[in-house]
Amino acid sequence: MKHSFSAQELLELSQEDWKKWYNNYIDFFQFIEDELAHALNGFKRQLGNDPLAILAIRKKEEQSFIDKIIKVSTEAANAAIEKGTEYISIFDLFQDIVGARMVFYFSDDQITPMRYFSHYGLFVVDRIEVYDLFDDTHPQRNRELFDNIKQLFPAKAKFKAKESSYESIHMSVRFSSKHLQIQLAPRCFKWVA
Repeated sequence: MKHSFSAQELLELSQEDWKKWYNNYIDFFQFIEDELAHALNGFKRQLGNDPLAILAIRKKEEQSFIDKIIKVSTEAANAAIEKGTEYISIFDLFQDIVGARMVFYFSDDQITPMRYFSHYGLFVVDRIEVYDLFDDTHPQRNRELFDNIKQLFPAKAKFKAKESSYESIHMSVRFSSKHLQIQLAPRCFKWVA
């Protein structure tokens, strides 16, 4: 299957096309899930006193993937038409195919996985979104946590105040294709650039 599409071609892809694409790469998605699980379980072992309340890892199921990729690809195609972009790489559209949820007992421990991933070669941090009840000026905001995030990822962190009591940190990491190419070429992942 092609990896680059014009905006019009992208808009014409059907649910059946995306289903074929997903099933064609299911082994690779499983590989990424396994690698992430290995990395995070290693991270958990390094923590020692186990401040993690929950560590859950999951791969997007087929229909969930199809629903999301249709939405994302439609938005990308429309943006490409507006900007006059010629081709869109399908790999630029994929986000959240494999996800992990980490819940810590104490908020001070939330910085730990970010420090870990700031030095981990297999996954590259693309962006961090911090959702917090308090805005940047509020005295109850966890200033140390946010200062640490800004230091680790100065250009990648976005802070968003939430009116609801929802608080979380979303870290988007990309599987490093360079590392995959160097470390895993004998496993025949030759299509990775």
